[in-house]
Amino acid sequence: FDVKRMSTFGDLAKSYITQLQSCFRFTDKVVDVFDRYDTSTEHSIKSAERHRRSATTTKKFHIAEGRTVPDWKKCLSSNKNKQALITFLGDYLSSNLSDMFQEENKCLVLAGAFSNPEIVRQLSNEHVIDLPDLFCSHEEADTRILLHVIHSDKIFQQLNIRGRIIIKCSDTDVLVLCVHYFKVLVSTEQMWFLTGSTNSLRDCRRYIPIHELSKSLSPLLANILPAVHALTGCDTTSAIFGFGKKTVFKLIRKSPSKFTNLQNFDKIAFSTSLSAAIEL
Repeated sequence: FDVKRMSTFGDLAKSYITQLQSCFRFTDKVVDVFDRYDTSTEHSIKSAERHRRSATTTKKFHIAEGRTVPDWKKCLSSNKNKQALITFLGDYLSSNLSDMFQEENKCLVLAGAFSNPEIVRQLSNEHVIDLPDLFCSHEEADTRILLHVIHSDKIFQQLNIRGRIIIKCSDTDVLVLCVHYFKVLVSTEQMWFLTGSTNSLRDCRRYIPIHELSKSLSPLLANILPAVHALTGCDTTSAIFGFGKKTVFKLIRKSPSKFTNLQNFDKIAFSTSLSAAIEL
């Protein structure tokens, strides 16, 4: 939504509700997962990137329903402001259930949207309940999304149905993780990745079939995909100069057996991982 059209944070929260309500046209359950910004700099895997993006000096804004929305870029240059905004949205929705839910049998799951970002809560037109099985300390929504995907798959399995999951995201990291983890899902028949944006001039949204992508890759290739993605540049690592992802993907698809060590990329010795990177 266009923040420039919002006068107050209350207006922003109402616009957020409208966005969520549009998702309920296709499903009875929506899950919204947030990054967390309360972690200290030395413990954050993205501290350097966030420091680079932030302004030299930042101002802490008081975020409340009746407060005027300040300069958006300055407001979001502070991690404290980001966390306060996320918490405000979570509290606002929890206090305005009647505005959120216009139909029965609909539920919204919010992860990372409360004063304790590890908490996950389910909101419906009747109540707000904690979901302790989904409490999580992950800093990044990228990985936390997959926890909810696996949890949904377990629910499909319990109900003895073949389910469908749609993930709305514009992050390639999440796309790679979805392709990698799809093979462990038992009762999810389809997983779609909705990306792109739309405006008054054109609609650039597209649905990417994760289930088809996963089937098109060998088990080995799907296993090493996250490691290859990290080595060629992602949110927390630099890219290899002169080597694009398409070039590297063609190489590993042609000779995947050369990169079997990348299946245990998080466990292997530095010298072994360096050798694999050199092969790329």
